[in-house]
Amino acid sequence: MVGRTAEATILAYDWDYNRSNEILRSVLADEPDYHPAQLRLALGLSFRSGGAEARQVLEQALRAHPGDYRVHATFGYAWMHEDPSASRAAFTRGMQLTSPWVDLGTLKWRGIVAMRSGDIEAAKLDFDGVLEGQPDQADVRVWRGLAFWQQGQRKSAADDWRKAYALSPEKFSRRLGDMPPKLRETMWRIASQDPEEAR
Repeated sequence: MVGRTAEATILAYDWDYNRSNEILRSVLADEPDYHPAQLRLALGLSFRSGGAEARQVLEQALRAHPGDYRVHATFGYAWMHEDPSASRAAFTRGMQLTSPWVDLGTLKWRGIVAMRSGDIEAAKLDFDGVLEGQPDQADVRVWRGLAFWQQGQRKSAADDWRKAYALSPEKFSRRLGDMPPKLRETMWRIASQDPEEAR
């Protein structure tokens, strides 16, 4: 169980969700209540737009582990493509179960869902919280820069994008793939430009 779940986790980190999910389904066929496989499968399904199936897996996990913050937070991923309000509520519930400790990954994703649903201020608050704890989070700087950009705060957006690019050109480039072409060009131009040249 452990070995196959670990293999599936590695495949998911390599973006091979189909193979990862296939392995996890076989683990759960052998041991339906194996908690690590339930969580990993639900995550994989959520990122492959399989929210309904992910929620079924999580309902089973929740019956066995009602106080596990990871189950509640993973519901946030399972709802994010279909119901942003339910997604944010699930992420919030997961964080309430860990209070006063904050899971920064959950906070980041709650911010992304807020951003995608147009609640820019809430998104910025979540991104600020992540960056307070982990200032070198390049992808969060990209998202917060986008929030600043949408509010017309061009200098703050440029500062975050340049910092993100300096921290990790690879992560910055990966995030650009999520953006519309015109915005992508603008972000690339700003981030790769020397701040002194921009003046």
